[in-house]
Amino acid sequence: MAARPVVRLGYVRTTYPVLNQCALKTNWTNICKLPGIAVEMWLVLSEQLNFDVEFVQVPEGYGTFVDGVWTGMIGALANGSIDATVGFISFSSERYDVIQYSVPLTQWDNGFVIQRSIEPELQLQPHGYNRSILLLIAAFLAVVSLFEWHRLSTVSDAVWSALSALCFQLPSNSCVLRNPLMILGWLGVVVGYFAGFRSQAITSGFVSAPFQTMSEAQRKFGSGTLTLLISHISINADLVYPTPKSAQLHPPLVVSDELATQLLCTRRNLIYFGDTGVLGSIWQEPSPCHIQRIPVSDRAFGMGSLYLAIGFRKKFPLYQAANDILMRIFPIDQIEGYWANKYNRQFPLHGFTNDRCFLPISLSALMHAYYLLLAGFCLASLVSYCERQLYIFQMNRRLSRC
Repeated sequence: MAARPVVRLGYVRTTYPVLNQCALKTNWTNICKLPGIAVEMWLVLSEQLNFDVEFVQVPEGYGTFVDGVWTGMIGALANGSIDATVGFISFSSERYDVIQYSVPLTQWDNGFVIQRSIEPELQLQPHGYNRSILLLIAAFLAVVSLFEWHRLSTVSDAVWSALSALCFQLPSNSCVLRNPLMILGWLGVVVGYFAGFRSQAITSGFVSAPFQTMSEAQRKFGSGTLTLLISHISINADLVYPTPKSAQLHPPLVVSDELATQLLCTRRNLIYFGDTGVLGSIWQEPSPCHIQRIPVSDRAFGMGSLYLAIGFRKKFPLYQAANDILMRIFPIDQIEGYWANKYNRQFPLHGFTNDRCFLPISLSALMHAYYLLLAGFCLASLVSYCERQLYIFQMNRRLSRC
């Protein structure tokens, strides 16, 4: 039995969900359940066209045209070092002279991602209901303990007396003074106002995006006001900076997509730049906060959507057959519908979803309000104790006169 031909597939880096790291292992077909959308496409092609695949990493990026020679991935396709690309590359008229493309399979949307902004009309809830209920129970128990300690003999009488005091139903000649309850009510008003003030300040700080146009973005990235995050050095971030010198003074931070989602939630001056389309890997990583894309579309700076396809070397013998299979089995709507949803199930989506709501700010985020509430409880207890001692002193004084 004749050995099957081997098709050498080049890649620059692993990018989930297009190419997963587990697909590069020796026995990946047995251990890798989700090798990547592009790898699954090549599995279908290899089965129907009867060939084996070999992955080859190209260390020089996707390639540039220098002194009449292509480097990187395009250069490897041009000189025959590889037969095709594993994943997708963009169309360009210069590349048409040295390589050939499959049908368009998806699109790449270069853009920016930030921590999700809060809409101006959104009302933030300053209180957490569970904590508020616990605080009310604690206040009620404190009142009951005061009644039980100073005046009444049974707990049941203390509970009913405390309920009467809460409803202001005690007789006018009662020895119980009600100002501790009034102090607690005043504290509730103060804490609510403080929480609302903090919520309004947070909302006003997150309402608008850091920039609206690419010219404004270039100015802020060039001055260092904003810091750029990219997932790989091969991503062309030069268009984000006004001059090459400014890019050297304030270079972008190269981090993984997983770390990028974490950093975006910690600092508002960090902006992610890369693929923000349906298959963008930034949406596949779990994030502790909600992230969103900045709607910036400026053709003058190369911002927008680019169609992507698989690149083949010239005179690849299986090109036409492979292209027909890709056209029939993997159209754009199939990849962005079925295949993207299949891989997105592994991680929570942080993309263009409408069912997200901003979590309310609870008292746990308002430490100063907690301190104020604690001081109020202490003050109420102290005033109640002092007034009780004053009442005992006055009663003893009256008895001594009698």
